[in-house]
Amino acid sequence: ERVQVSPQSQAASRWQVFASQGSTMAYHQARANLRGLRPVLATVCLALAVAAIRLSQACFGISDALVPAGETFTGVTAGACNRPQIQSLVTRNLLMPKNIKWKKPHKPAVKPFKAHDWKYKGEANKCNRPVFGKYALQILEEAWIRSYAIESCRRMLVRTLRKRGGKHWIRIFPHRGSTKRTAESRMGAGKGSIDSWICPVRSGTVMFEVDGCDEFTARGALGKIARYFTWRTRILVKQTPSLFEMGMAGSLVKKSKGIPKEFRKDS
Repeated sequence: ERVQVSPQSQAASRWQVFASQGSTMAYHQARANLRGLRPVLATVCLALAVAAIRLSQACFGISDALVPAGETFTGVTAGACNRPQIQSLVTRNLLMPKNIKWKKPHKPAVKPFKAHDWKYKGEANKCNRPVFGKYALQILEEAWIRSYAIESCRRMLVRTLRKRGGKHWIRIFPHRGSTKRTAESRMGAGKGSIDSWICPVRSGTVMFEVDGCDEFTARGALGKIARYFTWRTRILVKQTPSLFEMGMAGSLVKKSKGIPKEFRKDS
């Protein structure tokens, strides 16, 4: 069944659209023509243009979505600016070296195991057993671990150990740069710029260590990282006392040095 619309309603709807489009075009035309005027005069003219749009809204019931963004929040709406920002309790760190020797470094000699130019470079002869903590996560194949992956693993450890207690150590750092050429670039365009930061590791490298908690908590925290990675890993348990157990690698008590008294938490 069709609904009959009177000619008066059709004319009113056409006039609403015409008024909204005309007001918006007048606003942008005023902005384009007032660039060479004084700031005070330009501000007054823009305020009059916005007032005209508000008047057309009040008279014809036009939505606020047709009003252009203001000078301060160009490109966004006022609702998006006033929306409260959700802050995470776990901070995010950016891992990268402070300085580098070469602007566009070569690829590391250690390639990922599934790479086409992979070549066996031997097992890791250092950083291959837990030192600071009792429990450690060891990788069993060559890989390039990127900075965002290390940061994601750190956040996993913080979320788990913050509730159940414990301390963690990160034994790897993305000190090598990985370059990448632009998409659809022709041959002879030269070497690309640095795209990401990676840490090339050999088989047997210890990546993360955990201590100050029971074995169930440590295996749960390291197990999340093992499931996050696509490489083969295993969890090591140190038989001899670790540096943390001997009191040589920090403690679980948070230092209050440098924190104002009004912000310190009474333990």
